[in-house]
Amino acid sequence: MTVSGTRNTLASAKSLWSDCRKVVRYLSEEAPDLPGLGALRVEHAREFWADLTRKNSASAAAIIGNVNVVLGSDDSLDSGFLVELGRPRRQNRSANRDGLGKDLSDAEFERVKAAARSQVVDIRQRVRKGHRLIEAYRNDPEAVPAHERRLAALLTEFADTGFMPVLAPLGPDYQYNKGRMKFAAHISLVEADMMPLLALFCCLSGRNSEIVKELPFRHEIRDGVALSCKVVKRRSGKHSWNETAVWEIGRESRQLHEPGGFFLLIQELTSMARPHVDQDRLFLTWVNPYGKYRDGFRFAWSQGLDQIKMLWAHWAREQNLVNDDGGELVFDLNAVRTAFIRQRSRALGGHAPSSTFQNSLEVLFDNYLRGDPETIQWARNLVADTYRDVEVMIRAQHAKTFQATGGRIPSLDDDTSEGAPDPALRAYNSCADLLLGPVNPGEPCRASVLTCFRCPNALVGERHLPALVHLERDLRERSETMPIHDWWALFGQAWMALTEDVLTRFTDAQLNAAEEAADDFPPLEWLEDAA
Repeated sequence: MTVSGTRNTLASAKSLWSDCRKVVRYLSEEAPDLPGLGALRVEHAREFWADLTRKNSASAAAIIGNVNVVLGSDDSLDSGFLVELGRPRRQNRSANRDGLGKDLSDAEFERVKAAARSQVVDIRQRVRKGHRLIEAYRNDPEAVPAHERRLAALLTEFADTGFMPVLAPLGPDYQYNKGRMKFAAHISLVEADMMPLLALFCCLSGRNSEIVKELPFRHEIRDGVALSCKVVKRRSGKHSWNETAVWEIGRESRQLHEPGGFFLLIQELTSMARPHVDQDRLFLTWVNPYGKYRDGFRFAWSQGLDQIKMLWAHWAREQNLVNDDGGELVFDLNAVRTAFIRQRSRALGGHAPSSTFQNSLEVLFDNYLRGDPETIQWARNLVADTYRDVEVMIRAQHAKTFQATGGRIPSLDDDTSEGAPDPALRAYNSCADLLLGPVNPGEPCRASVLTCFRCPNALVGERHLPALVHLERDLRERSETMPIHDWWALFGQAWMALTEDVLTRFTDAQLNAAEEAADDFPPLEWLEDAA
C-alpha cells in the first residue's frame, strides 16, 4: 500500500503511527482470523468505533481521522467500511459543535481574552521590574536600594552567564526548585506563563495554537505600523507549509490588544534569555536543568508541541471563568480560534480573510458561523434578498419573452387567427412552430419540455391541465430534496410560468379534476433530458 500525505514533522508522523497501531492491536484481538484488510466490512468499522469510544472517547475523533489518512488511500478496501469508519468522526464533530462545551460564545470568548490579558499584565510588570533592576545595577550598584542590591547582583550574574547562581544569600524563599523558578521569573518567562500568553496570542491573532507555539523570532517591521514573519502551518499540507503573517502593531497603550504589539512584547520579555538560546523561536523560557539540559534557558516547546500540558479547564477554574449559563467553562484553543473567525467573519460581511480560500462555504458555516444568532439573521436577509433578485429577474425575462401577448403564455383554445399554423400538440403544452424554436432554428425543435415555458412559441390549453398540475407537484417536491439555489437555476422559469401565469387562468373545479386524472406522466428527470 502506497501512502502519501501531509505529515511533514516527526511529531505528526508519530501520532499517525500510534493511532494505526491501535487498529492493528484491535484487529489482532477481536478478529484474529481476518485474512486481510480487504475483508474488512461495515460491522468491523462499527465495532472498532464502539471499542475506541469506550476506551478514549475524548480523542476518538482524532484517532479515527488519522486512521482514515492511511486506510483511505487503499483501493482494495471495501467502500462501505471506509464510509462507516469516517461517519463517527463527522458525528463527533457535529456533537461538539451543537452543545457539548467545545465552542465559545462571543461573551465567553471575551471573558477568556480578558482573563488572559489580566495575567499577562502581571507577567509584564514582573519581568520588566527585573530588567530595570539589572539595568540600574549595571549603571551604578550603589544606587540600587540596599534591600534589593544582593538580588540585583545575582540577577545580573544570571543574565550575563545564563547559569543559575547560588541563591543561599537570598534566604529560604529561594531554596530548592520552586525557589530557583521564582528567581528565574524575575527576568524570564517560565512554564507557568505559557498558558495565558498562548491564550491571549490566539485570541488576538486567530491563529491555531501550533502556529503560535512555533512563531519565529525573526521578523520585519513594515512602515512602523505592522509586523510580518514567516509562520509554519502544520494543518495546511505540504503545498502550503509556510505563510507570511502580517499583524498590526498599534500604539504602546494597545500592546495587549494588537497581535503585532503583543509579538514585540514577548520579544522584550525574552530578551535576556535570547543570548543563551541558539534557536530562532519567539517563546523562550527557563526550566530547571535536568538530563542533557545543562542550560535552563530554551525554546518552550523544544521537546515537542505537547511538552507543556495545557490544562484549560483547570486554568478556567483558577480564573473563575464560567459559561453563559453560569456553569464550568470547558474550552480549548481550537474553540478560541473558531470564536475569533466567527467574529471577524461577521465584521467583514460573512467572509473570513484566510479561511475563505482554505475552506468551502459549507465548512465555514458548519465550523465557524453555525448557531450564531447574528449570522443566522444575516444569512436570512441575504437569502431573502437573493430570492427577491432572482424572482425579479425571472419575472422580467418571462414578461419580455411574451411581450406580444401581454406577458402571458398564449392559450391554445384562443389561437384561432387566420394563417396561424396548426400547433403541434404535446403532453405538457403545444408549439406554434416547431421549426422556429430558439434552440435549433430550421429544424424540428429538440429543446426539453421545461424550455417551452420561456419560448415565445409555447401554447397551453385545458387539455394540458392534468400534465401541468402533475408537473407543478413534481417541481414542488424536487425543491424539498435539492439545494434551493440549484432548483431555482434549473426550474425557476418553469415554476414562475406555471404558478403565476398558466394555472391561475383555470378554475378550482378544473384544477381538482386535473389532480384526480389517472393519466401517467413521465418523471421530471425525463423532461430534463428530453430532446
